[in-house]
Amino acid sequence: MSNQEVVEKQDTEVVSWEQAVAAKAAQQQAQKAALSQKTAFISFRGGVLAVDKLPIPGNTLDVIALTFCGENTWYKGKFDPTQTQTPACWSVYTETESMKPNEKSAEVQAETCESCGKLKWGSDPQGGRGKACKSRYRVAVIPASVKTANEVLGAELRFMTLPVTSGADFDKFMSTCQMIHNRPMFGVVSTLTVTPDVKSQYKVALAPTSAVPSELMLAILKRVEEAEKLI
Repeated sequence: MSNQEVVEKQDTEVVSWEQAVAAKAAQQQAQKAALSQKTAFISFRGGVLAVDKLPIPGNTLDVIALTFCGENTWYKGKFDPTQTQTPACWSVYTETESMKPNEKSAEVQAETCESCGKLKWGSDPQGGRGKACKSRYRVAVIPASVKTANEVLGAELRFMTLPVTSGADFDKFMSTCQMIHNRPMFGVVSTLTVTPDVKSQYKVALAPTSAVPSELMLAILKRVEEAEKLI
């Protein structure tokens, strides 16, 4: 083998391993990004609508609500809505038959939610007819500012946990979407608002305003499927 051939072989080997290293580095960076992603929530703490801790002017935001699930949370001690707290036992579910404490709960209270005394009416340690374990809706949304299918597919997915006292309003919202626009909630643009409430400090409500353009619906359905896996 000539000196020229040796040099060319060495150059080829250098390029080959550099490309392989670069490809592997890119793969690991992608894995790191995926594993480090945290669920991004919209906050209502203190009656202030906030995204990434930034208050939204007017306490109003236009969104497209994609899907929802149920959430049961039990806090050890008195719950303080003004502070960040982690429930001692919690469950996220899409059907009541599948309700059971998440295995990551710090203090699992029962084998299933249905059999748990803390989910019974009248179990609230503060008295009254309430439950010690609170049932809420968790909703996945994307911004309503999307104009194209690509924008829908690239829009940031956000989650929000509605207050217990806003559950009935969410039920009405889903019915209204179907009644007025003849579409499920992911087929309409909705206005999210947070308003003061004498009894519960504040309430969170969604109101449908217009139908999502038909040309965006296939992309919306893809985001619904994605949200159902992540919620």
